[in-house]
Amino acid sequence: MSSRSEQILQQIVTQLNGGGGIGCTVYRSRMEYASERELSFAVVAPGPDKPIEAERTSRVCLDKLDQRFMVAIAIYARRVVPSDGTEPLSFDQVADPIKVAVHQKLMADRSLAGLAFDVTPAGWTPEVEASNGDAGMIICEYVVRYRTSANDISVG
Repeated sequence: MSSRSEQILQQIVTQLNGGGGIGCTVYRSRMEYASERELSFAVVAPGPDKPIEAERTSRVCLDKLDQRFMVAIAIYARRVVPSDGTEPLSFDQVADPIKVAVHQKLMADRSLAGLAFDVTPAGWTPEVEASNGDAGMIICEYVVRYRTSANDISVG
């Protein structure tokens, strides 16, 4: 069985791909390079996972760990030059509606199908690709709060 944090990452991919998606392909991880023709895609990646012993205010909390798990969703995009002669769109203009869709999908079910207590945004950071000013990414960071057993991090 996979850890609760991996279950959460898989659920985020499922949520982002569900109900019409977010306007691009979402990967749990991606090992290959993007082709020049691929305009945009998103990658869900783990960040630090900080466990603390749950407050012992009730019997329910005995032998439990409260976790603060940072999740990064990197939206990769390329500049688009419309064929109709209208103004080109920069990578961040292409990625912005995807960023909005990511946020809306995660906030629609902040429990991530019962795997978490809450999901809160932690910031959005745009980065231009150094070798190619026509491409870049927006990193969307979220903090996922969840609880596991102190003895088994695959169960809540």
